[in-house]
Amino acid sequence: MQFKQALNNVITTMLNDQKNEDGFCVAVYNDDNFADNAMVMFMEYDAYGSVHAVMKEMHDLLSAELGYPVSMCHNSPADENVLIHGSEQDSRPFHMEECCKEDTIRCCMDFLQTRKGYRPEIQALALMAESIYERTEEESIQLLLERLNWNEDPLPQLIRKELGH
Repeated sequence: MQFKQALNNVITTMLNDQKNEDGFCVAVYNDDNFADNAMVMFMEYDAYGSVHAVMKEMHDLLSAELGYPVSMCHNSPADENVLIHGSEQDSRPFHMEECCKEDTIRCCMDFLQTRKGYRPEIQALALMAESIYERTEEESIQLLLERLNWNEDPLPQLIRKELGH
């Protein structure tokens, strides 16, 4: 099956999913130079709770549709656009850790220096890590963030650490 048709099938499946009855919206920008690439902008995905959850579902459905794992990554850590490389030679499994860890840590460190910009999730993560660092013997905020399990949401992990659990 061709990439564009498979992507259309997956989006249709997700649109028709019962959990998305309150809304699911994406925009797709096809790459004119490479038929098996596209950028997907997630605009409404409340049922998933996070952009990573909707990315994972799209990855799993698209990989099943094509018969091999596609490669997905953020276009930029500051937006909800996802690049999809759908050719078989570019295929690899989706892992949130690989996808986001370094970009998120970089954004957190930048926010702590400038105290400007970034999504509320980045601000909360940075401020929580800073608070823990100031009260504990952690070597650095960056190391504290790097040691988190990035295959799970990092903020609840920091909250548990803050509460001493």
